[in-house]
This record gives sequence, structure tokens and C-alpha cells, in this order.
Amino acid sequence: MEDIYSLTESSSFIPICVEAIGQLQISLSVSIAASPISAERNQDFFFTDNVITFSPDNSQECFDFTVVEDQTVEADELAMIRLDQNSDRADIPSPTVVVTIEDSSTVSFSFLMDVYDIIESETAGLCVMMQGVTTRDIAVTLSDLSG
Repeated sequence: MEDIYSLTESSSFIPICVEAIGQLQISLSVSIAASPISAERNQDFFFTDNVITFSPDNSQECFDFTVVEDQTVEADELAMIRLDQNSDRADIPSPTVVVTIEDSSTVSFSFLMDVYDIIESETAGLCVMMQGVTTRDIAVTLSDLSG
């Protein structure tokens, strides 16, 4: 397995491949499982935990790590994939990797009206609309065009 995987929400999935290194004369198995760090299982990603059996004829297995594309603007989210040995004959020097799910959602802002008519020296109320969903604060800066 690589040490770090990264994909955007719009990517759909990424294959996670595990390879047995060395000459196998017998079959050995390891468990592979995903757990959330900040991403939520079955909401942000899907991964089927499994047992991989390597044999002299089978030294690599790949599994799909599937991400869910939502429309919420949020921070990038993390999940961990872990290998556990099912035999003391399987050495796993790097048992975990982190998957970063990069957010690809956007929100847009617009004024409620295109033109605001006000009388000089009166206060105008401007309405700004946000289209989309966010889990974090977003600031909009308004400025006037002097002249």
C-alpha cells in the first residue's frame, strides 16, 4: 500500500492495493479495514472490510475506497485504512495509511436584487443570498464604488 492516498469527492473511488512482497510458499492472510478519522463511514466513504489471502499464485489484491460526493462545503476529511496480521508469519512494517477526501463542493453568493434605488443620505438594506450548504463560516466583503 502507498503511505498516503488523496482524492476529491468528485473522483468516485480510488483503488487501494495491497501486495505481498517476497516468495510465498504457503498461503498467508491479512485483514484490511477502514475507520473514520474525520470522515464518516457510509456518509463520506464506503469501504468493505475484508480478509486478503495471499498465495504463491496471488500476491496482490485491490479494493475500492468509494467516496460520496455531497454538496456541502466542508473541510477535507480523513479516513484510515489498516492492515492486521492474521498470522505471526506476516510482517506488516507500515500497517496504516491515511486517505484524504478533498472537498470539491462550492457555494455561490448573489444579491437579492440587481438594482437598489435609495434616496441620498438614507440607509440601504442589501440582501446577500448564499446558494449551497456549508459547515463552516464564510465571510463576504462588501465595498462601495466611490464616485
